[in-house]
Amino acid sequence: SINSKKELNIDMAYIEKLHIHSKQGTYEYNMLKDADEPELQSVWLEAFLEKQSCLDCDSKLDGNGVCLICNPELNN
Repeated sequence: SINSKKELNIDMAYIEKLHIHSKQGTYEYNMLKDADEPELQSVWLEAFLEKQSCLDCDSKLDGNGVCLICNPELNN
């Protein structure tokens, strides 16, 4: 079968960096990698990001994986 599944546009390289940095959210990370529906990907991504922190300053990230300390212009 042709792989035509819809996917969220997730930067898995960034997600992997966060996971390696924090060593948190392994279950969520694995579920996100295996999820094949956008709704599931969204849920697992959100759960994963809740456990992550900024690679630069260790502050919490928002729901898009963005640190609002390092990127205050994105805080709307």
